Amino acid sequence: MFEFIPYYIVPETVINNVYLIEEMLCILLVMLLVIVSLFESRNIYARLFFTIAGLFTLIMHYYVLWYMTRFENITLYPILVVETTSRGNSISIDFGQLILLGILIVWRKQIIKYFIKVLKNNR
Repeated sequence: MFEFIPYYIVPETVINNVYLIEEMLCILLVMLLVIVSLFESRNIYARLFFTIAGLFTLIMHYYVLWYMTRFENITLYPILVVETTSRGNSISIDFGQLILLGILIVWRKQIIKYFIKVLKNNR
């Protein structure tokens, strides 16, 4: 009599894998926040760990977005991700861009020193 229409347009096996990856990303994000809050950015090992874990998180995040493009249209804007399906749109924060900003902030002094050195050498 009634036809069951699933809420998700993504198959259940795929969405379960995506949720597993997203759970790992959440753990990595929490770990990155703890590292930033506990250690000063002067500690080179904390900065290196933050950078490596951040890059790993960044790669996983964009892998999930790429994987989901098989089922929905994904558009990246500054700090936002727009997911478009036949059932509507979803707007969320792009944590990949935020992590990249965090990496740049952690290394900001070294980046500024590098650019000052390059500009002085070009004169």
